[in-house]
Order: sequence, then C-alpha cells, then structure tokens
Amino acid sequence: MRQVNLAAPFRSLAVWAFALIWELGFGIWSLLRSARNAALLLLALAPFFPGCRCQPPPGESEYREGLRLFLRQQYGTAEPHLRAALVEELPGSRVAEIHYMLGAIALRRGSAHDARSHFLECLRQQTNEELRINASLGIARSHYQSGEYRHCREACADILRAHRGSPRVDEVCFLMAEASRGAGLPTEAQEYYRKVAAISSSRWAEEAKSRLHGGAPPPQAAILPAPAVAAGEQFLVQVAALRSITRAADEVKSLRAKGYPAIVCSSRTKADGLHAVQVGPYATRDEAQRVAARLKADGFGSPAVKPAGEGGTK
Repeated sequence: MRQVNLAAPFRSLAVWAFALIWELGFGIWSLLRSARNAALLLLALAPFFPGCRCQPPPGESEYREGLRLFLRQQYGTAEPHLRAALVEELPGSRVAEIHYMLGAIALRRGSAHDARSHFLECLRQQTNEELRINASLGIARSHYQSGEYRHCREACADILRAHRGSPRVDEVCFLMAEASRGAGLPTEAQEYYRKVAAISSSRWAEEAKSRLHGGAPPPQAAILPAPAVAAGEQFLVQVAALRSITRAADEVKSLRAKGYPAIVCSSRTKADGLHAVQVGPYATRDEAQRVAARLKADGFGSPAVKPAGEGGTK
C-alpha cells in the first residue's frame, strides 16, 4: 500500500503564501518610495509655483532676526534688521511691531524725537490693544525724556482714560506723578504717588512710597526743570558733539545720573554723522546759562547755550 505524504500540500501552500506576501510587501514599499520621492520633488519645486507660501515673504526673515536680537537686548544689532524689514511689504501688524521696537531702541539711546515718530507710526497701523498701550506709554516717556512734562502728563491722562483696565495703569500713574513733579505740581504728584503706593503688587509701589517720604526726585526734574514752552523760546545746553552714538549714549547716561535732562540729537545728514549731547530745553537763555555753569563745575567740559531751533551738531 502506497504511503501518502499529507504535509506536502501544506508546505506548498506556505511557500505560495510567503511568495504572495513578499510580492505585496515589495510592491507597497516601491509605491511608498515612489510617493516619497514624488513628495520631495513637489516640495523642492513648490517655491517656483505662483502664490506659494512655503517660504517666508521678503522682509519676514529680517523681521524675525531683528525680533530675536531685540528680545536678547542686542539693540544695536537688531536695528539694521528691523529697518531692512520696513522696506519690504509686510502686514500692518508686523509694521506696527517693528515701529514699536525701533521706538524703544531710540528711547533707550536718548533720541526722544525719533522714538516718538516710531511710536506714532505704530499707532497708525492695525494693531492689538496691548501694543497700543505700550506705544502710547512710549510716547509719554519720550515727552518726559525731552523735559516736556506737560505733554507727558497729557499723554498719561489719555492712556488712563482709554485703557482703565490695563495692567500697566500703575506704571502710567507713576510716570504721571514724575511728570507732575517735574512740572512743579507737587500736590498732583503726591496724589498719583499715593495711588501707586496703594497697589501692593506694583513694582513701582516702593519707589512711590519713597517719593511720598521725601525720596530723591526723578533725575530729569532734579536740576532746573525744563518747562514746555513755544519752540522759538527754548534754549538747549550742548555738552558735546560726537561721531559715535555709543559714546553719546554713555555721555547722556552720565548726565542723567547727575540729574540733568539730557538727550541726543542726531544729525539728519550722513555727511555730518554727528550726535549732539544736549541738556534742556529751557525757557530763557539766562536759565540755560545757569545750567551750563553748573555743568562746567560738574566736569562736563565747556557747554554752549544754543537756541532750540538752531540744531545741535555744530
């Protein structure tokens, strides 16, 4: 009797199944590899298609680099990138942010006029409420930096009216108090100092309490506060005219440390390239000359009194 091998058909079936799975697997792998290559090819060619948004628009990379440097407080390096970004067509929100950062940089180096221009341009763009408050506060600070205490108080009052619920109300009230003190309004200054001192969570509270108990006056009001008067009646005391903006900023910092309302006025022409370090403005020439004498006594060279409209880089 012939013996039948019952395992043989099953072995054949297993070999056939394995071959089928192998073929299917190889086919799927080939298909996926082809799809991957096709996808990579499309991604490589995508920037050449009209309307593609795979790459940032012109100016966006400059904006991002400027923002990164600004947040790292590398302001001098950030400024060229931000100015380059402004040349390109960017959304209004981006333009607003760039102008705000440029305004903050200008304020830090004492260029109050340039700072104010950037903050105003920021407010002209479509922007959010937080940035509007920051830009408005920047305008108020630029007035204070220039010794324009009345304008600073008006700017602070506008912020308090328009943004009562802002978390920066304490800062605005403190600046209002400083400007009131500088403008010779001690009663109003005390009122706003008390408001800030009552906010225990405010980082300005301790400073406000110090002012209420006879603490040191704000640096820009310490020596002959400069009243806001008509431009034709103002006088400035020029301390130096420097080619280096860094040296000019350092000089301003030294002057402010001694209580002088110092600013930097940069030449508008590239040929000059000078940055005038000035103190003031003051309402009369006699007042400005008294400040010049005190500056000389404090070791700041031989300051010169100039009318405010004359410019300050000569």
